[in-house]
Amino acid sequence: MFEFPSFFISATKDYCKSFYHVNAPYIRKEFEVSSECECEVVITGLGFYRLFLNGKEITKGILAPYISAPSDVIGYDKYKITANKGKNVVGVILGNGMQNAFGGVIWDFHSAKWRGAPKTAFCISTPDGKFESDLSCKWHPSPITFDDLRAGEHYDARLEIKGWSTPEYDDSDWQNVIPAQDPGGVKRFVECEPIATVGKLSAVSITKVDNKHIYDFGQNNAGNILLKMKGKVGQKVTIVHGELLDANGRLDMRNIICDERQWQNQTVEYTFGSEEEEVYTPAFTYNGFRYVEVDGLSDEQATTDALTYLVQHSDIKNRGYFKCSDEIVNALERMTENSTLSNFWYFPNDCPHREKNGWTGDAALSCEQTLLSHESEKSYEEWLVSIRAAQKENGALPGIVPTGGWGFHWGNGPAWDAVLTFLPYYTYIYRGNKKILEDNADAIDLYITYMQTKLDEKGLAHYGLGDWCQVEVRSKGILSPLEVTDTMTCIEILKKAAFIFKTLGQLERMERAEKFAQKMINDARAHLVDFDTMLVKGNCQTSQAMALNMGVFNADEYEKAYAQLKNMIIANGNMHECGILGCRVIFELLAENGDIDLALEMIASTKFPAFGSWAAAGETTLWEAFDRPGIKVGSKNHHMYGAISAFFYRQLAGIRVGEDGVKVEPKYPAAINFVEAQHRTNNEIINVRWERKDDGIVTDIKRIPV
Repeated sequence: MFEFPSFFISATKDYCKSFYHVNAPYIRKEFEVSSECECEVVITGLGFYRLFLNGKEITKGILAPYISAPSDVIGYDKYKITANKGKNVVGVILGNGMQNAFGGVIWDFHSAKWRGAPKTAFCISTPDGKFESDLSCKWHPSPITFDDLRAGEHYDARLEIKGWSTPEYDDSDWQNVIPAQDPGGVKRFVECEPIATVGKLSAVSITKVDNKHIYDFGQNNAGNILLKMKGKVGQKVTIVHGELLDANGRLDMRNIICDERQWQNQTVEYTFGSEEEEVYTPAFTYNGFRYVEVDGLSDEQATTDALTYLVQHSDIKNRGYFKCSDEIVNALERMTENSTLSNFWYFPNDCPHREKNGWTGDAALSCEQTLLSHESEKSYEEWLVSIRAAQKENGALPGIVPTGGWGFHWGNGPAWDAVLTFLPYYTYIYRGNKKILEDNADAIDLYITYMQTKLDEKGLAHYGLGDWCQVEVRSKGILSPLEVTDTMTCIEILKKAAFIFKTLGQLERMERAEKFAQKMINDARAHLVDFDTMLVKGNCQTSQAMALNMGVFNADEYEKAYAQLKNMIIANGNMHECGILGCRVIFELLAENGDIDLALEMIASTKFPAFGSWAAAGETTLWEAFDRPGIKVGSKNHHMYGAISAFFYRQLAGIRVGEDGVKVEPKYPAAINFVEAQHRTNNEIINVRWERKDDGIVTDIKRIPV
């Protein structure tokens, strides 16, 4: 029976700061058994750990055990090991992780109440008894001289200690550990998939600029560099990771540096310890990048074999695929896949380079397309534990999870807070997992109570960020008013909550949510709609689309209101002008009203600001914003626009998973000659293929029970 060890230890009370570096500690624990036997190990590392047994690493994956606020949730891992007769050694290397995330100063992680030196608690259960982390454990500085989740890692191979975690090693000159405080979070075994290396990329080109070598790996993604080469003792190589080059071919980090307090970002330093071939990859950080700028290599050392891109993310398995005759659409599907996965590190992050934060709104927006293509449900269940733990007693939620307290006063609001309802709702719809509804029902109900306290005297909501990253909002000034986007999002939360409560048989809660939703619809009609014109306040695509989507218009009003939306689109050259909220609904809305060709044109056109303009430019991930070519570019790897992939599955392939089950109803835009897609539910594999022939469209739908 696995049990949580509760005695935490640290090497010292000293810990890293931006310009004050403390080595990650080696920690050893010796134990003896009377015969070879199977044992159980339970361990946590705050922030991260690497686990060794008798000289061999057995860690489940990088950044183990999890990424959480230690005062909210402490993740533990469990292992079954085989111990040798006689003396054995468990070895641990500790990284800073969230325990000491000083590189996250912008989000106040440097002042988190739990901040301190890395710590661990572990227990080895054997037939001869239990051996726990205690003051008999020994420690020594490791070659990792600096590590931070965002800033990077420094490694000095001259400090390596060969055989440090083997039984034969003599640790008599090592120091004993000290007791550390339990940070107080709920202890739980991490149930979601580990972080894995899922692929490798070689450089497609190497250029030299300003005496530095620029490696281009041809694809924007996330992971770490594997260094494998010979050097000279003391030779230092500095590797900076980014996703953009400037006009002179130099690495340009301006689009992924938030402000001057982010003193260093995505920088790895390696110092050689011998003249033999050395192999290294960072242990306690990761990077989002296409390019690396390498300082300290000779021209002879700068070969394609010297640096390999290890593509890494949560090891969530595939559940479907989509492809069609249009190569721009196929490219957009691949871009969505790359952005979804490269941002999935235990839970969805907003970007894998600049922030590495669990922005709740991004995840709420992309959860449906992720569930269509991947097995993300365990990760959602695990992350929701932290989301619930971060919720305040009054029901308020932060904009990022985990958080040390940042994100309650800015960065949240209905579209971000929706994660608490959307993740359980869509996970149940797609996987039939009733437990995820049960686990979150109380928190959802508490949030509804909080929502009521945030409405103005008109019954409208305006306490969030709105339609974030709307096309050229700064220059054009077309922005859906906050009371429109927030009110519509609140209505959607309430409708989904009502379904959740109904499914659970919580009828009083269901009735409350339904009545609240109808009241907000009535208030929206009273204050946000001009019924002479059927225009929603803001007179823009997002306002009109979100109101149509949320049932603000009655049946006899709908046709005219929808016609106004089409007029806006046509007046804008058949292009969208939406941000993340409008883009999630507008294309589906068009398709549902018979305008599938227009919807596809708005997505797949290669003209700015259609998504296809990114694909036509050779991008391999979805951008943060629709930036016009030639102006400052934001992040080039966000997943929050991934709903276009759900559109491909749901509308072009017709695989429609909803509250009333699974239907397959493809649509046939004139620009597409064939579509092929698959989605695997818990009960069946759905295969769809349709193709235009000389005598019409041939559609083949197979639903194979599993």
